[in-house]
Amino acid sequence: MAAVYAWLPPNVLLKVKRGNAVAAFNAGEPVVTATPLSIGYRPLRMTHAMKTTHERLARYGLAMLILLVAVLARVALVPVMGLNVPYVTIYPAIMIAAVAFGVGPGMLAALAGILLAEHLFMRPGLGIAWDLSLAVRSALLFGATLYLGWIGRSLRAARAMAEEEAVAARAARDTLEDRVKERTAELEQARTGVETERQRLYAVLDTLPVYVVLLSGDYRVPFANRFFEERFGKSGGRCCYDYLFQRTEPCENCESFKAMKTGQPHHWEWTGPDNCNYDIYDFPFKDNDGSMMVLEMGIDITVQKRAAAELRKHRESLEQLVRERTEKLQAINADLIESRRVALNLMNDALEARRQAEQASEALTENEARVRRKLDSVLSPEGDLDVLELRDILDIPAIQALMDHFYKLSRFPMSILDLKGNVLVGAGWQEICMRFHRVHPDTCRNCVESDLRLSAGVPPGEFRLYRCKNNMWDIATPIVVGGRHVGNVFSGQFFFADEPLDYDLFRAQALRYGFDEKAYLTAVEAVPRLSRETVEAGMAFLTQLTEILSRLSYGNIKLARLVVERDSLLVSIKASEQQLNRAQAIGHLGAWDLDLVKNQLTWSDEVYRIFGLRPREFEATYEAFLERVHPDDRAAVDAAYSGSLREQRDSYEIDHRVVRKDTGEIRFVHERCEHQRSPDGRIVRSIGMVHDITERRQYEENLRRVNENLEQFAYVASHDLQEPLRTLSSFSQLLAKRYRGRMDQDADEFIGFIVEAAGRMQALIADLLAYSRAGHRDADLTGVDCNQVVRKAMKSLSATIASTGGSVTFDPLPTIEAHEPSMTQLFQNLIGNALKFRGEQPPRVHVSVRRIQAGEAGESPSRDGAVISPPDHDRMVSDPLPPDVWRFSVRDNGIGIDPKYHEKIFVIFQRLHPREQYTGTGVGLSICKRIVENHGGRIWVESTPGSGTAFHFILPAKRDRN
Repeated sequence: MAAVYAWLPPNVLLKVKRGNAVAAFNAGEPVVTATPLSIGYRPLRMTHAMKTTHERLARYGLAMLILLVAVLARVALVPVMGLNVPYVTIYPAIMIAAVAFGVGPGMLAALAGILLAEHLFMRPGLGIAWDLSLAVRSALLFGATLYLGWIGRSLRAARAMAEEEAVAARAARDTLEDRVKERTAELEQARTGVETERQRLYAVLDTLPVYVVLLSGDYRVPFANRFFEERFGKSGGRCCYDYLFQRTEPCENCESFKAMKTGQPHHWEWTGPDNCNYDIYDFPFKDNDGSMMVLEMGIDITVQKRAAAELRKHRESLEQLVRERTEKLQAINADLIESRRVALNLMNDALEARRQAEQASEALTENEARVRRKLDSVLSPEGDLDVLELRDILDIPAIQALMDHFYKLSRFPMSILDLKGNVLVGAGWQEICMRFHRVHPDTCRNCVESDLRLSAGVPPGEFRLYRCKNNMWDIATPIVVGGRHVGNVFSGQFFFADEPLDYDLFRAQALRYGFDEKAYLTAVEAVPRLSRETVEAGMAFLTQLTEILSRLSYGNIKLARLVVERDSLLVSIKASEQQLNRAQAIGHLGAWDLDLVKNQLTWSDEVYRIFGLRPREFEATYEAFLERVHPDDRAAVDAAYSGSLREQRDSYEIDHRVVRKDTGEIRFVHERCEHQRSPDGRIVRSIGMVHDITERRQYEENLRRVNENLEQFAYVASHDLQEPLRTLSSFSQLLAKRYRGRMDQDADEFIGFIVEAAGRMQALIADLLAYSRAGHRDADLTGVDCNQVVRKAMKSLSATIASTGGSVTFDPLPTIEAHEPSMTQLFQNLIGNALKFRGEQPPRVHVSVRRIQAGEAGESPSRDGAVISPPDHDRMVSDPLPPDVWRFSVRDNGIGIDPKYHEKIFVIFQRLHPREQYTGTGVGLSICKRIVENHGGRIWVESTPGSGTAFHFILPAKRDRN
């Protein structure tokens, strides 16, 4: 509000402009306006001049009138005073005129007064005499008049100024009153608007499915939304500890007022008087009067807590059930594996014993014929004893078996060689002989020369100790039959226990013959180190054995050995068959043997029992076997066996059902077959086993149902959590959209906290749902090109790659059988982590792959430190690694991971960094682990802080369709 006041001089006209309007005011009138004014003036013309003339005439007339009244009063006083003191009434009249009407009227009154006084009282009838006395009186009178006129003018000016100030004061008062009224109206309007917005805010807060309250420093509740009042009632001005807990003083360690004390937001959980659980967020702020208050928001998580408790309880019970079932399955599996191993070993031993018996019988027939021919040549007059060779004299298999047992007992190596250097019997041959000395032509020549030349000339019944040309000790004693030297018994390729090993000598020897130094020295270190007493005792035994072989008739020894061996083999076969039958009955593992040449099928007793038949009920045939196979599986089983023959595979495996003949019960069996070939490569025999796995299948089915129930429960529980959270998120976003910037900064910050917390909760539930979905094993497996999968993951992460200045590269990747969306999520999570947890340098991520065949999967770390397979503690006997796998690696140059957290990071919700530093929920690597394991693989990590991270996972290269 602006005000302008003008008390204009007589010749000025005030013009006030407001917009296009102009107002004119006369002189002396105050002007008040509420807006800036434009003021101008011009000289008065006719109207103002006329008004001024009238005012002057009035002043002069009034002055003369006063003077006339004074003269008349003096005339009236003449009878009393006479003509003395003529100016007694005239002087006051002149003074009054000068003071009241100004100098001009005063001077006129003074002049007229002098003239009238001189004419009427001083010199009546004589006229005026202008002398010095009159001049002095006139001068004094005119001077006094001028002085009093100036005083009167000053008094009038002061009066005008006082009136002006009074008018200005009244105008200012009116202006201030108007301004107060306007400001009061504005404040009332603002208060009404604020109250309206507050009511709208309270109405919105009343619709929230959470409670929102304001707490003052004196523990009172200025505001509570409908949710809070419905749960706990209205406070009625009472303190929170009074009407909530019926206490007379504040609670000890009040969580709500920790935020007020610290000035920081506070998050905690609370069980209310209604026995409900609340997730509470407290936000401190200052009210308009500077007092501290707390905005508290509580989310009812009772259902979630109970669901989590039920889920935890159910999970614990299920996990306990799974552990119990797993332990049972492991025990059963271990028993089955052991039974199967024992049964297979016994079956192989029985078959091997049968084969040896057949070979022995055939060898016996052949050797008897050859011996008879040689006996005829010896007994005939023209026969020559020199036609006999050492192999004709000795029962080589029997002596070999004897020497094998002797070596197992004494660890004393030995061999029997004829004079041509042929090894007939050998026990305890070392790797250095079989892999190096007997393989390389130069060292093999050293062996033969040592055996023949260095051992020559030893008398019967004695032995010679010498160092062979390959620098190891050998011992030889001759075999003499009928006075003829036919061969030697050797013990060699050993070191004495009391002599040091000359590494330099053998290192030079490896260099000379081109051996791998490390492998050769390893073989040297494996050579037996015998004491001299052991050597003496061993050679004494071999010397006596040699004498026995030399003295006894080769025919009697040979025939006796063959008969004993044949009888022993027959007994062993019978015992082995009995043990095999017992083991098969225990393990529900039957064996069968099909001779394709003779078209003869043999079943063990357990096969009959598995099929619901009495052992040896009828002669086993392939058709009888197919008849017991379930009709729906019969074609597949026949195709598996016939296909393996047609495709010339070495083996096949298949799971199928059989129908027991005695009860009609359907049983599940696992069948495995291996084919044996003739020397020309034809399949001539099929040996297989039938394993009843019904109980194991039932355990697996129960376990699968339990896992499905657990996953379904987790999925449903996580899905149901989203409904109240979705409402909270929607209304909090609505609050942020409508009221951001319209309230104070604290309110905007609190709304931001609510929106952020709801967003984090939604992200967490979304990750939980993703984790639940990642647990399904029944996803369709197709051929997945991993190159395309990585490209999809890079496309999804393109914004992150660009913003971080990173790069992602990958080697040519294979096509595998997998679930494509799961593989995309796997690579996206691993590459995304590499981009997120970066160091100071731009992130560099590389994806590589390596194929690992059977025999490599269990290797130790390679020289460059790269682990080929996961740690052993991550494997189970019942779930071994496949023999043919792809090992994928995702490497980065990020911040790295401390080795003590290498296992923790795969546990769900585990985080190594605060949320303010790195975003996320701690579910990503758990999803990766679940995806890999559901594809039959393993995942692990290699990393140290500051040197980057490498995530490795292996997946089967091939899958058995059966």
